[in-house]
Amino acid sequence: SNPRETLKRLLGTGILLKKNGMVEFSHALFQSIIYEGINKQWRSNHHKRIGETFEAEYAGRTHEVIYELARHFSMSNEHLKTINYCMMAGERAEGVFAPEQAIEFYKSALDRISLAGDARMKNQIFERLGDASEFAARFDDAKEYLEKTGYAKEEDRSRCMRKIANILHKQGRFDESIKMAAMAVALAPTDSEERIVARHIGVASYLRTGEYERANALMQEALSIEDISPELRGKGFHQLGNIAWYEGKHEQARDFYKQAYDTLRNTKDRRGLAKTIANMGIIYGDLGDLESAEKYSHQALDIYEEVGDKFGISAVFGDISNIAHLKWDFERAIEYQMKNLAICEEIGNRWGVAYALLNIASAYHDLGELEKAIDFHKRALKEMEATGDIRGIGMTLTRAGYTLELLEDYPLAAKYLERGLKMLEEVGENDAAVFTLCCLAQVRLESGEVENAWSLCERLQEIALDSEFLGHAKMVRSRVLAATRKEWENEMQEGLAHLDGDMNLKAEALYHKARLLAHTDLETALASLGEARVIVNQHHNKHWKRKIDELEEILSKREAKS
Repeated sequence: SNPRETLKRLLGTGILLKKNGMVEFSHALFQSIIYEGINKQWRSNHHKRIGETFEAEYAGRTHEVIYELARHFSMSNEHLKTINYCMMAGERAEGVFAPEQAIEFYKSALDRISLAGDARMKNQIFERLGDASEFAARFDDAKEYLEKTGYAKEEDRSRCMRKIANILHKQGRFDESIKMAAMAVALAPTDSEERIVARHIGVASYLRTGEYERANALMQEALSIEDISPELRGKGFHQLGNIAWYEGKHEQARDFYKQAYDTLRNTKDRRGLAKTIANMGIIYGDLGDLESAEKYSHQALDIYEEVGDKFGISAVFGDISNIAHLKWDFERAIEYQMKNLAICEEIGNRWGVAYALLNIASAYHDLGELEKAIDFHKRALKEMEATGDIRGIGMTLTRAGYTLELLEDYPLAAKYLERGLKMLEEVGENDAAVFTLCCLAQVRLESGEVENAWSLCERLQEIALDSEFLGHAKMVRSRVLAATRKEWENEMQEGLAHLDGDMNLKAEALYHKARLLAHTDLETALASLGEARVIVNQHHNKHWKRKIDELEEILSKREAKS
């Protein structure tokens, strides 16, 4: 039969439909009935003829129907055409941020390599599968594919090692990432761009292990190469900005990002430029200039939309959400994280999905909608565990544990917090470990385990001094001191003095201060509750508003009786 006429008839009857540049059955039942009883050879020839029809109809513009060509030839015995069209379809899918679809096309090409007797493309396909799997946050699969490459040239082997190092970094396996990046650097030609790119991965992991001087030395060494391209030089300045940011040198970070901007704006690297502008927004947010932060975020968003980079668009939606969170506009924070989440789910970015869910949970937590928060925390934990990101898993366990503490589910809170603490200590996240210990100490205290709570406070004494959560640690310690009938007021006041940066934690501290004073100084207790109420009314935190209302009612009745 004539495939062209057959296609027209099936489209005319509605059995086949055109959708997103592809032709598909309108119902699975039609596909089942039409295919039932058709022998394998006839089916292969049939798809070959359809593929050839598309080739003829779209000669010179086969890119318009590349998915159809790949699909039909992959169901025929045309092995070379299957490989070529599936490779092109995979590249097209990657280009439109459809990594799962790209993986399926590359797998189809891989299946035909041995049949076609053309092993020369096998390494390339394994590498492509690694790239697509990494983008889809299927990190273990990506690493396995890249390890299967058998390139002979050292530069090719270096490139694959560098990609494995990047995957290890995303999984939170920073020490392994550093070692793999060093191996990639050693294999790459001296002063080559591949060598510099590999150094970038090592620098990123050194940042996460707190080895800032080592990271800075590596980046300065890379930038000292005279013939480095403007794109890589700009990325180098960007990385120096990251180093300064991690060191808490925000003005210096801003200056490096400006150098990166000045270098990249005259190159074709629009995505790199957008990333730098986005980080400038983050820095201005850290400096407290939230209006500039949002301005730069929207500039980055415009560029990402211009180049069609959905990955970048979703990241900036996350940045805008974080700015809204800093403005205490939690509803808007949730709105933009939901936009971020939708794109991450669409493009198969599981790592992005996990962090979007975690940030949505945090916003609901700060609104005091704890049941919603814990639901999103549990979803985030499932996604984090699938990616293997140790830091992310630890952070999620801690945040969920804190929410469970406020919900008074102390056994489950302790379970989450203990797991989270172990992971955060493993990857050297000291600030997060301090916060986790604070939460765990309060859980032990509320569970009546005062000695265990005190033991945790002694650990906090050792590690909290330089932490951003020093105020929270002092508040927790004051509560445990009070439980052991020791002087606690000075520790509480010192804690409150350190809590101006996190108003929800300050409201919590003022609430606990009121509880501790309830039987000895009713007037000061009510004043403390009044301070907490001002904060809660600004932040619209439903949980702490309810807790303050309940305690204030009790104290007011006590005051009336006295």
